[in-house]
Amino acid sequence: MRIAFISDIHGNLAALEAVFQDIERYNIETIVCLGDIIGYGPDPSECVRLVSSRCLMSVMGNHEAMLVYAGLEGLEGMPDGVTQPLRLAYEQLSPEQLTWLSQMPLVAALDPVTAVHGRLDDPERFEYLFSQKDADKNFEIQKNPVCVQGHSHVPVLWEKSERGTFCYSQALEPVRLSSRSKYVVNVGSVGQPRDGNPEACYLIYDVAERGIHHRRVAYDISATQRRIREAGLPEGNARRIAEGL
Repeated sequence: MRIAFISDIHGNLAALEAVFQDIERYNIETIVCLGDIIGYGPDPSECVRLVSSRCLMSVMGNHEAMLVYAGLEGLEGMPDGVTQPLRLAYEQLSPEQLTWLSQMPLVAALDPVTAVHGRLDDPERFEYLFSQKDADKNFEIQKNPVCVQGHSHVPVLWEKSERGTFCYSQALEPVRLSSRSKYVVNVGSVGQPRDGNPEACYLIYDVAERGIHHRRVAYDISATQRRIREAGLPEGNARRIAEGL
């Protein structure tokens, strides 16, 4: 079985459609979303519609949590680049879509993989995994051989072996995982990559071969920038998707 993991779409419909088209090229039927379907971008409702209809399961991201738990009142004092897209999402999303978002789990298991948006050691706080200390906290909780996550928008691989804990940057070719180690894989971001490469990013995991492959997919960035401006969202949100930051 091969599974496609997508994350951090952030209302970027053009990027999401391009990724789904790429997934179809590999004839992959099982797709899992790791959260942050909404936020930053101009098309939250359509992105929620596509994810809810095409993904086997979806876990909650911090942007969904801000909208369905904190509400609009809880956004006071946050940057416009965050608050304005969430207000747009509240206007666009149907009651059924808001209910669907509110029912997403924080953690989901799909043997032999655990899916979470942030870190397993405190999933409701949406902590980032940046350091070896962060990774070790996650590994202490992790039961399955592989944990997939999003949140940082940067595709990396963490390995826990007898030698210790190590971090590897995104490989250009598929990587085979050792059966003797545990791994945390950040799948990257569909709609707002932050590793200097503006192309959409997602992950393919071949369960039988224990192989992972970060895929980069070109999409019409200018179309999303145009939609951001038409929606009246901050210019910084349009600029950063072209810069990959």
